Amino acid sequence: MSKSTEEKLTSDEKLPVNSGVRTISNIEAQVIADNIYNASIVSGTDEALLYAQFDKLKNQNDFNEVYNAFGKRQYSKFWGNVGDPLTSDRHDMIAVLTNELTVKEQEYLKNSYPHLTIF
Repeated sequence: MSKSTEEKLTSDEKLPVNSGVRTISNIEAQVIADNIYNASIVSGTDEALLYAQFDKLKNQNDFNEVYNAFGKRQYSKFWGNVGDPLTSDRHDMIAVLTNELTVKEQEYLKNSYPHLTIF
């Protein structure tokens, strides 16, 4: 895990969003965040569902809004699922994606969505 991700995990900071520049609503951001989470906690990551969510993000403000809507959610880094409060912790979207995706899949996201800073 990168140092920047570790720093995010220790704080509840939200990423800045310029609402005049984003292309999705708060409700759409919440649905996308929920879909990213659901794609990550199934048995084996649902990459098709995951990538489809990134297709909806037209700029960094959209990504930041989804990140903020995701918040911190219960996730087991060991099991790769929701887990329970005794065997898992609350993690932000970057931590979940970093744990779920291989380096090759992370590179795919970076290359497919160069307008977004994901990792």
